[in-house]
Amino acid sequence: MLRWKATALALGLAALLGALAARSDTETCTESDNRSCATQQLDRLPPETLIPIKEIDWVTVEPAGASKPVLRLLTHPNSYYVQFYHNGLYRGESMALGDAEGASIASMVRMPLVAKDKYEENLVQCKIKRRIPFLPDPTVFSAEVDLGNALGSHAETDEAGAPVFDWWGADSGAVLKLKFTETEYVNEGLYETKPPVIRADALYGFFMHMISKNYDSFSKTISDVKRPVEAANPKLPEIKIMAGVVIPERDEFVGLTFVQKLGLKALLRFPENPRRNNPVRDRMLLRNIIRTKKLLSNIKEPYEGRWVAPLSDESMSRIFFSSFGMFVTEKVDGGYMANMTYLNETNISYKEGFEPLGCTVYFDEDANITKIVDGAHGNTFVPGDLLWGWAKLKARTATFLLTSIEHLMQYHLLWGNIPATALRKFLPAEHEVRTAFTPHFFRTHLTCSSSQYTLVPEAGPLGRALPFQHNSGYLKILEHYVSTFKFKTYPEELAERGMEDCPFHVGATDGFALRDVMMTYVAGVFDEIYLDDADVEKDEGIKRLYADLVEKFKLSGSLSKVSLDNLKLVWGEVLFRVTGMHTAVGNAAVYAMEPFLVNFRMNTADRREVIGNWETTTVVSAITGKTIPNKYPTISDDWSELLHYRRSRAYRTLQADLVELGEEIEDRNGKRRFVNRDFHPNHTAISIFS
Repeated sequence: MLRWKATALALGLAALLGALAARSDTETCTESDNRSCATQQLDRLPPETLIPIKEIDWVTVEPAGASKPVLRLLTHPNSYYVQFYHNGLYRGESMALGDAEGASIASMVRMPLVAKDKYEENLVQCKIKRRIPFLPDPTVFSAEVDLGNALGSHAETDEAGAPVFDWWGADSGAVLKLKFTETEYVNEGLYETKPPVIRADALYGFFMHMISKNYDSFSKTISDVKRPVEAANPKLPEIKIMAGVVIPERDEFVGLTFVQKLGLKALLRFPENPRRNNPVRDRMLLRNIIRTKKLLSNIKEPYEGRWVAPLSDESMSRIFFSSFGMFVTEKVDGGYMANMTYLNETNISYKEGFEPLGCTVYFDEDANITKIVDGAHGNTFVPGDLLWGWAKLKARTATFLLTSIEHLMQYHLLWGNIPATALRKFLPAEHEVRTAFTPHFFRTHLTCSSSQYTLVPEAGPLGRALPFQHNSGYLKILEHYVSTFKFKTYPEELAERGMEDCPFHVGATDGFALRDVMMTYVAGVFDEIYLDDADVEKDEGIKRLYADLVEKFKLSGSLSKVSLDNLKLVWGEVLFRVTGMHTAVGNAAVYAMEPFLVNFRMNTADRREVIGNWETTTVVSAITGKTIPNKYPTISDDWSELLHYRRSRAYRTLQADLVELGEEIEDRNGKRRFVNRDFHPNHTAISIFS
């Protein structure tokens, strides 16, 4: 039997390893450092080779018929978690067992595994541990689950279970089940066994904890969203957080507590070490650490679902046409280009030792990546080059940074902050326009006020994690996005880049469609409030509000005069930006879950390696985990009670249009190259609050 199993595995490896299998009987391998022969053979594959992986998604404990000690898990599940060992090697742990599923308890795991043993067994040892403050966590129950060989055996199942044994080794009567997904990962660095080097800023963990506290009161359901309450106040108290950006001192609905402000201010007094850089190479372990300890169970999946092989060439097409990169991609002769050389401008300074990130990415007419030109060194890289993986890491990082800064500066502090402030300054709480549009700015100013502590300062999370010098780098970039901002419609924006007719650019398909729906809705709202331009002229508040938008949005030409048509156009664009576009520009879930997609602190000395970075993964996963909660109010929810008219015809039309749009997007997802739900009504947040 053992010989039969060994033969079966050898055949499986031959199919996977191709040419390597032909010489496998002439090359010897030795069992050392917990690395099996199979693993050593796979290590010889090219870095871009895709390796089959089984990723554990959830662990569930079903206590039906179990003994009393197990039943205590149901009453205090948050005190317990599961620790995993794969074929005897520690690989990570789950979140607390706090998600109830009927009579069961469950938790997110997000732990990728690959077979590391030459035999058919693929054993996962599960130790259920109890958290005890200030003491080592004892193992109270255990189970051993066989997932089958990760190279192909048992591929038809997505769940495996085993009995749970108590501390004495007796069967408790409960069952532990692991739900897993089969996927593929790029081979490069997959088997690195060195533990992460964690010399991170001692304040980092505490800083992230404080950020979490800031956002504990996020809206979870539409019932959390409120109607306006403040009287109009043209002298609304405001503060300047940087050049060109002024925000109200507090949000209309909720503000930072005194303790939160005090803690954040205290943390900002501690300087960072500009040379600190903590590379991480253990991809398997880091994925689990980031997904469980940093995401804090907020993000369970990206809207579009799990990405297969996120570091592959195919995923580069996805990033630049159906994710963050779609905001920088433009049409050129013979294909498409994403020019991100702005990050190499002479007025942008980097901290010592960090790699300048500017580069240009090229695609053919079918959106397949063809080359990357490194703006810092002038080198051109094509698929198959020795440094191809490194060049792709730089390109992914550049687009992530540029889009994230645009998200912060232009969407939160300009598209969101300016109209929300104007509503509070010039329209009374009972005004129909303020009532109708306030839900789309609910808690906007909470995010803006938090940014003065967390996102702008040198000692804040981004200031610590990014590779730029603060005054001569990071602030220059922020100021650039503010100074170059001017009101522009989304069709105009895409037309400038030649992308308005691109069939696989999700903004030109789903984005345009959602914008049409929001424009129709806003036009209907104004038609319910005003009869014509003469009616608008009678409303002093709306005229003062529009004059403020003319100044702040730099409206010119025909848009500089208040009229019913101009109100419809400007506010239709604003509502599209703070709902659908904000959701799309902020969809960073996959970048948080896959810690090797981006690395802010690429070190010039590491040009041959695709490695992660502790500071990058900490700030991306912590902020993303807190600003994209798993449950939040969407535009497809019923928010009619918040409106100016409970039976608004414009609102009824909107809801019907959103249902139809959702069906259209799902139909497209069944046909197009990449699934995308950035503009899907079921995922589009009602407000720019997060």
